[in-house]
Amino acid sequence: MKRLDHITIWYESPAIHLMQDSTGKVIGAVINRHGQEVYVHAKKGVVLTAGGFENDPERIQDYLGVPKMVPMGTLYNKGDSINLSIEAGADQWHTSVYNGGGLYHGLTYAVANGQRGILSYTWPELYTGSIFVVGNDGTRYFAEDQHSKAGYLFIHGFGRHPYLTTQSWIIFDQKQKAKLEQIQDSALQSALNKAIAASSASELAAKLNFDSTIFTNTVKDFNELAKLGKDYSFSRNGQTMTPLADGQIYAIKLQPAALNTQGGPRRNEKAEVLKPDGSAIKGLYSAGEAGSITTNQYQAGQDVAELLIFGKIAGENVAQEPVEKADSVAPLDPKILASDEQTENYQLGANQFLGKSDQGMGNEFVVKVTMDKNNQNIQDINVIKQSETKEIGQKIIKPLLHNIIESNSTNVDAVSGASLTSKAVKSAVDDALAKIK
Repeated sequence: MKRLDHITIWYESPAIHLMQDSTGKVIGAVINRHGQEVYVHAKKGVVLTAGGFENDPERIQDYLGVPKMVPMGTLYNKGDSINLSIEAGADQWHTSVYNGGGLYHGLTYAVANGQRGILSYTWPELYTGSIFVVGNDGTRYFAEDQHSKAGYLFIHGFGRHPYLTTQSWIIFDQKQKAKLEQIQDSALQSALNKAIAASSASELAAKLNFDSTIFTNTVKDFNELAKLGKDYSFSRNGQTMTPLADGQIYAIKLQPAALNTQGGPRRNEKAEVLKPDGSAIKGLYSAGEAGSITTNQYQAGQDVAELLIFGKIAGENVAQEPVEKADSVAPLDPKILASDEQTENYQLGANQFLGKSDQGMGNEFVVKVTMDKNNQNIQDINVIKQSETKEIGQKIIKPLLHNIIESNSTNVDAVSGASLTSKAVKSAVDDALAKIK
């Protein structure tokens, strides 16, 4: 943002092809810009950073072996890096590796097609008491109290994703429902409102299309293990298990979720994209999740570290490439070439101050703070630019600003689960207040 005089930023302008010369060197890309194909010449090379394939249902099935997964991150990663790199002759690796997120071992409350899965907490009440989880067939398949790291559970001492089903169900009784209703989690409360209720296990089995005998035996087995205080099936802590009472029984639908995928074009230590024979495709580099070096297990902080490290490596190495001169350059409409990010001049009135922050999940966060005539008390705060996530970040901005105005200070609590957006709001307001002096 500070170098817009050197950098052109285009939104909604996907690369649809890579261009190669007669030797196979990548010399540019074809960009779909406002419905027009623009052939962009790369003076030194191209760096692929188009993300994973968590929104490509076909590759989810082909690579991950799951009929369907719900994305928990961006809704726009559709395997573009894979498509472009294959077209250029690249080898692919780590296509079966992904990170889960959310409840238990990587599940989310069920959502409609095309929607982002909700990132929510596995509250202790979701694995302590008269409650358990079943898969498509009405049977349990993991220890509900086991800590998950990015969707991995320790299976025979090794971190692996458990066998996933297209859907799972949280099963619980009336007294457990009362405990869940006390938790201040809007996602959980929304799911509770949609819970399917029945007067017996056999009735609930019919509503969920389970084999009645299998499901009623699952409930019976859980109750017996809870009485014994020993989960011989999955080694859940017996102290967390309470038999389900007779009477009302409930189910909340869950779906498997992918935070991000790792597979894509194979890269070397120079961030060069490689062919199947191990040689580099000249002029083509990659960074980020597509083609990640993650082989089979996620290490804490690895994705962010890899984005930064391989972004730096790719940038340094492509900058050292010799300049590739174009045979000819055709003039284009200046409107097509204009950057979608422009330096903006905001109008301020009396006792108004502008504050900016780049601490959020999205792009720049900009606020206009209006003070009283003595510049002592905050009268109002308007957000004039933000791009935080709709499902999480944008929901907390208004109440957080209200607390800041009421306190006349940014020394207020951040919102749990939206710490980055909270930081952006508070630091932008601090930036504005610092200008008063």
